[in-house]
Amino acid sequence: MITMVKIKCKWCGREWDTKSKLIWVTCPSCGGKTPHPERYEGKEDVDYSLVREDVSNEKPHGSKYDPIIDDFLEMKVDRVKAEIKGHTPHYTQMVLHKRIKARKLLDTVDASVEKGVCYLERSE
Repeated sequence: MITMVKIKCKWCGREWDTKSKLIWVTCPSCGGKTPHPERYEGKEDVDYSLVREDVSNEKPHGSKYDPIIDDFLEMKVDRVKAEIKGHTPHYTQMVLHKRIKARKLLDTVDASVEKGVCYLERSE
């Protein structure tokens, strides 16, 4: 049985009920991503952790890594931790930077590694 859960957007404060089983839910008002209170164990050191579980051969945006960049650009935060399961932070930074450069987004976003952690950051 699916039960309703009350969600409060961490960006605009709107509250709504959802049956979603996703780890991240999208606010119907501002479009911000909010962690599901029953499905996500948050990390306090950064605002978000983008973890790509399935890096399949599907290329809906031109590269299998583009959805990671797109999700970050939709968020209303300046910096997030970016992880790709099975890959090192340096590999993650390299592939994300290549996609950022190919998409001519260097003035908007960049990827970096600090103390063994890959981050996506706004350049604006």
